[in-house]
Amino acid sequence: MTLPLLKSALEPVVRRQKLLRLMLWLVAGWLALGAAGFFLWRENLRGPLAITGLIFGAVAVWVIARQMIAAWVPDYMAIARSVEQLHPDLHALLVTAIEQRPDHATGKLSFLQQRVVADAVAEVRKRDCVETVPGWQLAGATVLQFAMLALLGLSVTGLLPSSESARPAVASRSEEEMSVTPGDVELERGSGLVVLAKFGRDVPSEAALVLSPVNAAAKRIALVKNLDDPVFGGGVPEVTGDLSYRVEYAGRASRDF
Repeated sequence: MTLPLLKSALEPVVRRQKLLRLMLWLVAGWLALGAAGFFLWRENLRGPLAITGLIFGAVAVWVIARQMIAAWVPDYMAIARSVEQLHPDLHALLVTAIEQRPDHATGKLSFLQQRVVADAVAEVRKRDCVETVPGWQLAGATVLQFAMLALLGLSVTGLLPSSESARPAVASRSEEEMSVTPGDVELERGSGLVVLAKFGRDVPSEAALVLSPVNAAAKRIALVKNLDDPVFGGGVPEVTGDLSYRVEYAGRASRDF
């Protein structure tokens, strides 16, 4: 049992130890979340659900770290030894004071014990004992924490759905399943555009042509399938300006032509 007077004298050191521990636990938590975000990004699991999961994870890391700090019990003997190493002129006075125990019968310290404790408290308060937790350690933990938070921020940014990933399909996969004619083409203004989408083994029940004129809203046109032929066709009678187009089907899409 450490006496209240000694605890009070060593409180600045305890606070600094708590701060360092909190930052290191947070660094570990942010690093774990950043790694999780990188895994989600690598597996192409982007979107609001992944981002929400990281946000809830960050809140959980903060709450758990605070609870761990609240439950942490300082080792006053270890603190006393570190103070003695920093100030060897104490000649083990602080360690001796920490070792003092009240009399079992009276529950009080003897006169000599009280004198040892009082002298130790007075000597501790004369010295800068907080440097038992060096400032460079706090600075390093702060830099690490900002670095891990930056990593976490990059993970969240990488999980934002891009315009490409928001489309119903990945072009490379769609090109293996379907071919589009005429593909990339140049037409005279006023000419018609006829698009044919030929499917391989898996023929969808429906397909659509999505036209995206420059500086105009996109237009969706249903493509028509002829009986058992795995080809869908459709188009527009007149092209009045530059545009791109793609074919969407069964939750997938071709690349833009």
